[in-house]
Amino acid sequence: MYNLDSILTNFNNPTLIGQGFEAFVYQIGPNKLVKLYKPSTHSDFQVLSKAEKQSIDFRLNQLEFKLKSFPKNLPSNVITPQSLFYTNDTKDFIGYTMPFVKNAKILYTYKGRKYKKDNKITLISILKTLRAIHKTLKAIHKEQVVVGDFNAM
Repeated sequence: MYNLDSILTNFNNPTLIGQGFEAFVYQIGPNKLVKLYKPSTHSDFQVLSKAEKQSIDFRLNQLEFKLKSFPKNLPSNVITPQSLFYTNDTKDFIGYTMPFVKNAKILYTYKGRKYKKDNKITLISILKTLRAIHKTLKAIHKEQVVVGDFNAM
């Protein structure tokens, strides 16, 4: 397994921009992010059983396989992994890089009345956004890809 701090020395001033149960996301350049998965030895997982930790390792192996076969012919507005990231020593898969979308708006912010008023967001602009998402999802589904979730990030 790997030590996150030692991995981060590969980057010049990485900035943590998000984290969840399974991973950290760092900005590693003006237009690039890296998502680094927590190894089963991470302190967040110390309360897990041996079997649960083994399932984390198994999931990472499966994720590497899935990402290697990630479809290439998706719409241009779909953010896809750019390259897989491995440890320097053991060559274990630990994450991937992806483009950083600047000034992206989190979809659920549109539900706030004050946010919409302050940013002059109209019902028409919300409908245009939802139609664009629908069009993109249709194109993704046409390629036999299933979207597992829409995350805030």
